[in-house]
Amino acid sequence: RVADDPYYRIVTGDSVICCVIDADCNFIMVEQFRPNLNAVTLELPAGGIKKGENPLDAARREFLEETGMTADFVYIGNYHLMMNRIKNSEFIFLGLNPIAKEGTISEQGIKVRKISRNEFKKLILDGSYKQLAGVGVVQLASIFLNLDLLSTDFNNIHESFMQKIEN
Repeated sequence: RVADDPYYRIVTGDSVICCVIDADCNFIMVEQFRPNLNAVTLELPAGGIKKGENPLDAARREFLEETGMTADFVYIGNYHLMMNRIKNSEFIFLGLNPIAKEGTISEQGIKVRKISRNEFKKLILDGSYKQLAGVGVVQLASIFLNLDLLSTDFNNIHESFMQKIEN
């Protein structure tokens, strides 16, 4: 870097991203308005980790707050999305068995969507799906489970998921 070049970084708290699949192989996603984009976006449920909260508890809380559901989670790892400018970690979780929790509703302004794998692929390829992190998380989950999350049948996904939980 040249001494006269501008340098900045954004320091934020750590976050979680939840990739959750139901027994019909739908991704549980959320739609919400993002003012910085002036658009409604489709995203994986995600959010900040509160002070003193561990990442798994944050994933459970964020998923419940955004979807009104609970799920079984396995930790995949933590990563950085924009290493050149943003100083935080994204803790990634894969979830199965989403169940609506009675008496809860999703956060105001958030619409829960079940997106089939074929629809997800179509949205990615036609440029409608804008959350690059979401595409990376699905690929990361595929590598973690040693299978293709976008094409493997649910029984094999579930079996591999359970082996990860047991280890």
